[in-house]
Amino acid sequence: MAGHGAAATSLAAGWREIRRRPALSVIAALLAALWATDTVFLVLFVPLVIDRLHGGSAGVGLLESSVSAGAIVAAWLAQRARPALIWASVPLFCLSTAAMAVAPTMGWAYLLQALAGFFTGLFLIRANTTYQVTVPDGLLGRTMAARQAAVSAARSGGALLAGGLALGLGIAATFGAVGLAGAAVSGALAWRSRRRSPSPWTAQALPDASA
Repeated sequence: MAGHGAAATSLAAGWREIRRRPALSVIAALLAALWATDTVFLVLFVPLVIDRLHGGSAGVGLLESSVSAGAIVAAWLAQRARPALIWASVPLFCLSTAAMAVAPTMGWAYLLQALAGFFTGLFLIRANTTYQVTVPDGLLGRTMAARQAAVSAARSGGALLAGGLALGLGIAATFGAVGLAGAAVSGALAWRSRRRSPSPWTAQALPDASA
């Protein structure tokens, strides 16, 4: 029981640090929107590829590779990306997921998921770096644990949502509905935060790669 109490105390300390810093709170909320939407993709993309796009097992593998390819490009360009693109990366990821509902061929699906991987990678790289340079070393572990708890909750909710909506709407419509909802929520949050708060994508969050 003592171990559980210590874990709860650490999570509470991490949450307090996140809530104390508006930039970290915004990033945590955007991460929750991103992962809730992404989990819908993870739950449903196999039946979408096989039953609707007729891509077979090879198509499933290539679609996963497309996501990774986009993330690799994001890693290369992360330092050069403008703050406006970072703010827009989660809504754009959600729109890429929504567009899977109307992808006519596997080629379009590969392109959309390469874009999704790019926007996910771009946001995660800058988000993680911002946390690391903002949070004091003594609180970083607890803060990241608290953030991960929020991400896990978002993933669980996304998985439940995916199954329930797919039963009622169908797989393609679920991609569209969840992606558009995620884009609307994350877009409104990013727009409001960009106008009212200092940007978390500061120069100090971008260490010189040559250093």
